[in-house]
Amino acid sequence: SKRLSIKTVESELLKARLWSSANPEFELEAVSDALTANSGEGTLRLGLTQEIELGGQRGHRKKIADAHIELAKLELAASEQALARDVKSTFYSLLLAQQRLSFANYVDSLATVLRDTAAIRVRNGFLPRSEVIFMELDVASSQTNVIKGEATVG
Repeated sequence: SKRLSIKTVESELLKARLWSSANPEFELEAVSDALTANSGEGTLRLGLTQEIELGGQRGHRKKIADAHIELAKLELAASEQALARDVKSTFYSLLLAQQRLSFANYVDSLATVLRDTAAIRVRNGFLPRSEVIFMELDVASSQTNVIKGEATVG
């Protein structure tokens, strides 16, 4: 829509470069009393008018149109920069979310290995059962983080 705006103001500049912004007007008036008084008298009036710009009006219109073109181009450039900034921001946000998901998967695998190791040590009598419960809570927490990361990326 910004590019269309530039085309619109460029057409205003073309119009401003014309010698006159208004078309000539032609007037024709015929008056007769033949129907009422039957005397046959009548008048015919012709008129042609054309607007003439004085005092640099045409130059002023051209300057205004040029300023509008420049403003439209600046607005287009600003919106293009904002779009590029938004695309970069979205890209890096997605990249960060993917890295967080990868890290959450790694932490989940470590928590699972620690829980399994703790379970083996409990079976052999080297650790109390409460340690396995704590490790299971860590695994559940890490799996929750993985699910949150997948939801963010997905």
